[in-house]
This record gives sequence, C-alpha cells and structure tokens, in this order.
Amino acid sequence: MTFIAINANPLDIERLPSLGQPFEAILWIIIVLCCFGGFIWQFVTLFTNYLAYRVNTETELQFSDREFATVTLCHLNAWKKDESGAAIPKMRELIDAYQSGAAYADYGFSNRFDGKRQQSATKFTALMSEILYSSSKLP
Repeated sequence: MTFIAINANPLDIERLPSLGQPFEAILWIIIVLCCFGGFIWQFVTLFTNYLAYRVNTETELQFSDREFATVTLCHLNAWKKDESGAAIPKMRELIDAYQSGAAYADYGFSNRFDGKRQQSATKFTALMSEILYSSSKLP
C-alpha cells in the first residue's frame, strides 16, 4: 500500500503490472477513476451553475439627513389662471382661446382639443413665462 501512495500518479499506468498483486492494481484503478469522476462532476457542476445565471441581488437604501434645505424654484411651473391673465392681456387672450374650443389662427389652435392644440398652448405659455415671472411677486 505504501508503494501505491509513494509512486502513484496518473502518468504511471504502465507501472500497473509491476505492482505485483492484482488487489493493489484494482485499488489503484478505483482510486484514479474516483478522482477522475470527482473532477468531471465538479467541472460539470461548475459549468451548469455558470450557465444557469443565478443572481441574487440585495438592495438597501440608506438615507441621511441633509445639512442644508434644498429649495428649487422653477418658473416653468403652472401659473394660476387668474393671476396670469391679469398680469398679461395676451395671456388672458391665450387662455380664453384655448378654453373656447374654437379655431384661433394666432396661436395655431384648431377647433379640436388634441395634442397639437395643447403643444401650441404650452409653447406660447413658455414664451410668455419670462413676463409672468418678472410680473410676479417672487424675489
């Protein structure tokens, strides 16, 4: 048995007849086949696990207190209808034309309430927003 442990390696297959007893040769073959089988099993397991794409994702959100208050002023926010109409007479005309549902060529409104009508109103409101912003009482 010590002869197998000292001298055995996978390249010594030609030494099998020199082991002397058939029991030692069979034992050596069984050990080598078990090692080879274990290697194949490990390789196949590793390969199938890799191709399975198993992914565990843990997401943890951590929020901290802010040192300074965050303030955002955006002058493109919606304005109150009464205030904006009182500030700019053209804006009052735009609001009335939009809400009437009638065709109005100055602003590109058709007689339908559709996306094009809303886009035209948004465009003209954005053009007038600087005047609205300057006429408001914001600092």
